Amino acid sequence: MPNLTVKFNIGGQSFSVDLDEKEQSAYARRSYRTFLKRAPLGALKEKIDKAKTVRELEDITRAYDLVSAVDYDDFSFPAAKALSYSLACVLYDFPYARGIMDYVGSFSSFKFLAMDLMDGKKETKIGLSEFLDKNELKTLGRILLKTALDMIGDISRGLTWAYFIDNAGLFQCVIIDEEDVKESKIASLQKDILACERSLFHPKGCKGLESVYFHELGHALDKYTGLSSGVALDKLFKSLSKEDIKKELSEYASTSPEEFVAEAMSEHYSSISPRPLAEKVFALMKERYEFAIKKGPRI
Repeated sequence: MPNLTVKFNIGGQSFSVDLDEKEQSAYARRSYRTFLKRAPLGALKEKIDKAKTVRELEDITRAYDLVSAVDYDDFSFPAAKALSYSLACVLYDFPYARGIMDYVGSFSSFKFLAMDLMDGKKETKIGLSEFLDKNELKTLGRILLKTALDMIGDISRGLTWAYFIDNAGLFQCVIIDEEDVKESKIASLQKDILACERSLFHPKGCKGLESVYFHELGHALDKYTGLSSGVALDKLFKSLSKEDIKKELSEYASTSPEEFVAEAMSEHYSSISPRPLAEKVFALMKERYEFAIKKGPRI
């Protein structure tokens, strides 16, 4: 098998990786890894419910291999618990989505991880050493650090506190601004989430921290399946007016197909009684997911 050059565009920067036969196989396996259901979902939820500290929640997340790297530094306990719970729910429904769970944690820790990559310190933790050489790791680290620094503007203006970042299929993560989920601010954040639900900016039933995590994980699933760029979703989205989408899902869902998908996933998982539109999008997600995993490893 000849060497293969894979080109990425991350944060507007071009990044090429040369893969030999062994590295091609490792890269394909990585994009097709699955979450192993080591116990019923109820048992995992019970472990999460019984945890007493943030460190215990980190340990559970690692023990169940929910993500390659997790760091809840500076998270309040409720925020860390909600994130662990959200990851568990999504991966039990979409186990092959484990392939896009590289890092989940705080903004500050993400910056340090990027710097460690530049120094070649944490490559084995996120599994990139199987197909990236030292120079490629350093380049990726620089790009990820730039990605993190570019986020500072939004964070400082208070525009967002949770992100899903897709780095061209090479490194995906959910990043939380730890300043917003500290003990001193968690009550205020919860109040804001509830206000967004009441005003219909976010879906009905999305009253807690989990709803925001489910939204970001919805973006992750969308990247994995390509649902928002598919014909079926496009047809559904265009068949509804903005007012229809606001009434039947949320105002934010009307801004783009990508947000339409993420908001539907949030309602499906957060609400006790998800509405028909959210359930229709969830059914489309399941269909696209089944199609994606049948295609096999992707290179």
